[in-house]
Amino acid sequence: MISVQNTYDFSIDEILSAVFIETQRDWKLSNLCFMDRWILCYSVDGEVTYTIDNQYKMIKKGDILFIPPGKSRSATTSSFSPWKFIVIKFRLSHVNDETKAILDSIPNILQLPNHPVIQGFKEMELAWRTKKPGYILKCKGLLYSIMYQLFSKMAGNMEHSKYSKVLSNVLSVIGSNVQENYSVQELAEMVDLSSSYFRTIFKQFTGFSPVQYQNYIKMHHAYDLLTCEHYTISEVADRVGINDEFYFSRLFKQVIGTPPSQVKR
Repeated sequence: MISVQNTYDFSIDEILSAVFIETQRDWKLSNLCFMDRWILCYSVDGEVTYTIDNQYKMIKKGDILFIPPGKSRSATTSSFSPWKFIVIKFRLSHVNDETKAILDSIPNILQLPNHPVIQGFKEMELAWRTKKPGYILKCKGLLYSIMYQLFSKMAGNMEHSKYSKVLSNVLSVIGSNVQENYSVQELAEMVDLSSSYFRTIFKQFTGFSPVQYQNYIKMHHAYDLLTCEHYTISEVADRVGINDEFYFSRLFKQVIGTPPSQVKR
């Protein structure tokens, strides 16, 4: 186990930006991937659904999003609550082995309510926006502080990393079997965990409950079928494991934001 006494070391070569962004209702990202930069986001308000390496994750107010280089991602903001966030993009070098182990263990979503690291995001955005003399140096100092706090958090809590691989397998099973309706107990048994503990770490890992995640996958698969194939709404509902067309339509509108009858036109 990595302890806080280990030597974390790296260099911040360049800060590319530290900006506040307020999205519109139709804001989207599609298969964006950078090989040369790290990304940290603090969710100021609203909601967004991120797809990172084909896994769906719900980002809400107060969450921190961590994206290493080489991670392909797509995103769609909530039509009811557009996303507002601070995003920091930067480059690292001279990452030693112990630091790499911690970086690899950091989940894509961190929930750190009222943590001092949040103030670091706000101060860094202000320094970058106002660009007073010495702002680059100040931003680097703040970013080093943010990274140190994330490292300390992960060094003291490696449990998430322990289960990230098995949870990834569960997500693959759900994504490959959209016609199934797995209970929490069935999913927990796949990874030999209790239902209550599985529910907790699943929420931490994805931002969804197991039922919400399955519904999200089902409705987006249904959307693809309605827009690309010649199926009726009833047939699409059946293909995603829902035999009640009224319930399907209500759930579809809740997740997608528009009723299936409008998509089918």
